[in-house]
Amino acid sequence: MAAAALQSFYEQTKTLIQPSPLTLHDLSKPDIVSLVALLRNWPIDPGSAKHYWTDIQRLTSKLPSHLRNTSPLHLKPTHSLICAGHAGLNPSLIISIWSTLRGEMESSIGPFLYPIIVGAGLPAHQEYQARQLEPVLRMWQPDYDPADHVPAGRTPLPTGKEGLWAFQYNKCPACMLARLGSEKDELAALLSGMVGRLRSGVVGRRDDVRSRRVRWVLAALKLCRGGVKAADEAWVFGLELKRVRRAWKEHRKGVAVKGGFYGNQKVWTVPIAYAGTEGSEGRETPSDVSRSFHSEASYDIELIDFCQKFVPEIHTRRESDIPSFTGFTKEGVRELHSPDGSYASSEEARVNDYEDEFEWEVGSHSSTFSNTSRNAGANGGQPSNTACRSMYGGYPGYNTRRS
Repeated sequence: MAAAALQSFYEQTKTLIQPSPLTLHDLSKPDIVSLVALLRNWPIDPGSAKHYWTDIQRLTSKLPSHLRNTSPLHLKPTHSLICAGHAGLNPSLIISIWSTLRGEMESSIGPFLYPIIVGAGLPAHQEYQARQLEPVLRMWQPDYDPADHVPAGRTPLPTGKEGLWAFQYNKCPACMLARLGSEKDELAALLSGMVGRLRSGVVGRRDDVRSRRVRWVLAALKLCRGGVKAADEAWVFGLELKRVRRAWKEHRKGVAVKGGFYGNQKVWTVPIAYAGTEGSEGRETPSDVSRSFHSEASYDIELIDFCQKFVPEIHTRRESDIPSFTGFTKEGVRELHSPDGSYASSEEARVNDYEDEFEWEVGSHSSTFSNTSRNAGANGGQPSNTACRSMYGGYPGYNTRRS
């Protein structure tokens, strides 16, 4: 009787001291570098797939034990969402990494970018760079169409990468991490979005990154061809996005009209980011808004005339397409600037961008966006609903209230 009780005690103690599953936040710098080097170079050409999977098996065997799946159950293909080719990896760790990055792309970066693109306005080449994540969501949402999930007044991006982000039918998070880790433009957009969205204390400095998610994307981007330069530019662009959004929010605070029949009301002004004079082909040319929100010295990437390189309509819009916030029409649109032409600096705009919630109207739809980081949840980072979630918050039409 005593022996049985003692055995039961030790079994319970063993259960209590079992380590918790490894997550992204537990990884060291060498761990991240080792995994990033493995989860890349996704084979677009079917002929190179066999060589790719051979390399995966070889690299997996060289990983430290805590990054590998040491359980004999990994030999069973139904053990987890991890596919047979990536079964040697630690499943809980891979799911944690993918859930974190998927949450950034699906729930966080889009709502952060939307008021910058539609409200503040960005130069054409910066807007194109910031919107690179739009088609990526199709990788885990089978009915997702990027054409239905673009900012107001914009058209889908002419990326020239049709089929690149096709739905991942095996739903393996390691496969999707490898696909994402192979594309420089999308990694750069993800990095700049996180640097801009997260608090500076959370992100850290470029030479001393604190955030594990930022460190992962930064390491993956640097392994791409030309990735070191792209990483530097994406980091600077992220800081510029942070500054632009703070300046825009500070301006929105200072345009209130007090009193009157309807009480205290805020008067909104709609910036004209790309309203110019009509060209010879009946289109409008974009106008530079750098004097409004973009300091000329803060972003030194070479300007490119995207209106000639890509479809002109993607970067231009007529005044009639500009969304109305409180009844402003194209006759009543005003440039977004103060009377003396000055703007609040990032130091003056003391705003918490990490847990901010704001409400505004786009056309006839009212949306509430929240920048609070959300975990992608269980089920291996897979969507829990059947509707397509938009990158920019809510669902198509941007008429879903989110808390």
